[in-house]
Amino acid sequence: MPYSLTWLHNAPSPNQMEFFQALAQQPGIRLRVLHCCEYFRTRPFSLGNPWLPEPLAFEHVVLPGYDFRLSRSREFYINPIILDLVADSGRNEVWLLGGHTIPTVQLAMWALTTRRLPWILVTEPPKVLSPVRDWCREALLLPVKLGARGAILYGSRAKARYFDRFFPPDRIFVTPQYQNLAPLRAIPRPPPNGRPLCFFYAGQLERYSGVETVVAAFDRLARRHAGLRLELLGHGSQRSRLESLLGDDARTRVVFHGAVPREEVPGRFARGDVFVNANRGQGWGMAINEALAAGMPVIASRAIGAAEELVQDGVNGFLLDSPYDEDGFLRSMEFFAQHPDRLPDFVAQARRTADSITLEAGAAELVGILDKLLGGRG
Repeated sequence: MPYSLTWLHNAPSPNQMEFFQALAQQPGIRLRVLHCCEYFRTRPFSLGNPWLPEPLAFEHVVLPGYDFRLSRSREFYINPIILDLVADSGRNEVWLLGGHTIPTVQLAMWALTTRRLPWILVTEPPKVLSPVRDWCREALLLPVKLGARGAILYGSRAKARYFDRFFPPDRIFVTPQYQNLAPLRAIPRPPPNGRPLCFFYAGQLERYSGVETVVAAFDRLARRHAGLRLELLGHGSQRSRLESLLGDDARTRVVFHGAVPREEVPGRFARGDVFVNANRGQGWGMAINEALAAGMPVIASRAIGAAEELVQDGVNGFLLDSPYDEDGFLRSMEFFAQHPDRLPDFVAQARRTADSITLEAGAAELVGILDKLLGGRG
């Protein structure tokens, strides 16, 4: 069915812009994207990027307003013009809103609910850290209970149960975060043929990323197996601490690449054989998508939504229950060190999984979800 969509988002990122492009190219879709800010000050992304060569197929507007930083990784936006845009919205326009803690999104949720216009929450399932924080979150989500047609959640089905208090099951949809994986799927992946394996990490070098678990496990593995390597892509405040965890056996076999331009990411991923990520809590985790598309089996825990949904234990990687299980990460890494001949089978399964999370599949899935939530009426 045809739909006129307005998607309110915080700030542009390359992955999300590519998804908007694919969605706008679906038959019958007219898409307008409103961003609260031109770029993340905490995570600067350029709007143009090498993976999105076409002209934009959707209307894109950066709203005038104000943004301020609450912490090193958290920004809030206030864009009062959103009230005028909602007031001008037609009855057949469907809004998709993400980032419920952002003041602009709160204004939009209440305005849409008051006017009884159709809107859908798009977010990651939250972590329930304490009763007080859960109470505050539920207060912020009150307009969801009062006015939203449903929720589209990035992450695991288990964590999505948080929204059972707001919607019946047929109005909650769990979906992967989709992205353009073509440059990663094009990476050649020849068998090891006797060469030492390279374990690979991509993400922030921070405590919450759990990268110290990866480094500590590799340090122990390096004492048992000669020649193995670990390469880390990303930057953060913990690099010096991570270097201090390495003993003599591992120190010369660990490479810190730092942050690189996005066009260089596929070349760096091509250097790894097995992807290891011990992040301590992500709603989704796009690096899992990228690793599978690059043909790397993934070792991760259920704390990452993408791992819980996409990693099949013993098939395209190994799935652990806890991100703190250093022994479990060590055992999984040692499996590949001891059985490099099994790697091609894992590579094939990893890429088979990635075939299901293309941009085209994601755009088609979203249209199908809209049909179910809106009764096929745009």
